Amino acid sequence: MMGRNHRTSGILTGFGVGVAVGLSWPVLIPFTVITAVAALLPDLDSYNSIAVKCLGPLGHPVCTGLRRLSQLLGGNAHRGLTHTVAAWLVVSALATLLVGVTSSFWWVALAVSLGYLTHLAGDIGTIRGLPLLWPYRGWRDIKMPLRFKAGGSFENYVIRSLMIMGVCVLFLVHIGLVAWGLTYV
Repeated sequence: MMGRNHRTSGILTGFGVGVAVGLSWPVLIPFTVITAVAALLPDLDSYNSIAVKCLGPLGHPVCTGLRRLSQLLGGNAHRGLTHTVAAWLVVSALATLLVGVTSSFWWVALAVSLGYLTHLAGDIGTIRGLPLLWPYRGWRDIKMPLRFKAGGSFENYVIRSLMIMGVCVLFLVHIGLVAWGLTYV
């Protein structure tokens, strides 16, 4: 998937999960934003990614380092190490350690973990698939039975439109329920 669609899927996932777990508006909005930003993290191994560009002058060295490490460990430069369950676990653990399990900001670690996982879920649907089970010897790119071309018309028009509609529906349903004084059970 392309960065803008990873960001959109991060917004959809962050808002949906945030509403589902009952986060209040002052927490729901940053939770959604952090999930959307974290959905860009696995592409730190791609020079043209939004995540690398956001790092400014640090972006290129970080990207180069991740690509070399991935190749050194036997993976692809892009969609290698950063696109694995192992990387998701490391990023999730680091986010939890930085925020603290007992902190009142526990939701930040959840948002980072959820965003990263959302990216992997999006990329596994592409033609290329992902090496999710690395470093398991004999791993191959795991692919969905129905796949789409990253950056192709199906992704850009159909998938993105469905995600945007999903965000709108979630927002309207949430606003409607709040206006009527209803809560989630």
